[in-house]
Amino acid sequence: MLLTTVKDNSPADGVAANTVTVRATTSDGTPVRNTVISWSILGGAQQQAKLAAGSAASDATLSAGSSVTDGNGNASVNITSKSAGQVAVQATSGDISRTATTTFVQSVGSLDLALTQNNSPADGQYQRDMVNKRQFYRNAE
Repeated sequence: MLLTTVKDNSPADGVAANTVTVRATTSDGTPVRNTVISWSILGGAQQQAKLAAGSAASDATLSAGSSVTDGNGNASVNITSKSAGQVAVQATSGDISRTATTTFVQSVGSLDLALTQNNSPADGQYQRDMVNKRQFYRNAE
């Protein structure tokens, strides 16, 4: 059984999803079809720190607790998170488990643009016009 992260580095906004896919095969490489795969979140460094501090176990959510492999032996699950950082996802079938790590990045909450000098003459001498940019990141810890 092989578990891979196929979509990674989504914004930690609780909506955008990362994806992991498992490929279940027999010892000779034949795809295992119609097999139930159980999914779980093991957490990551931030989740472990939150547990130690008495907070919720995880800000990450799975799209399903289980799924069934297709004709090629593949099954996937989407993961969302409200906190930036790594999340470990485990796939289990029978007594076989595999773990993959997926990463969520800070998402931009807003962007303010301000023109600091306006109505300068267009004569090639005034280069003091500039734009300030402020970014506020959601889930910055």
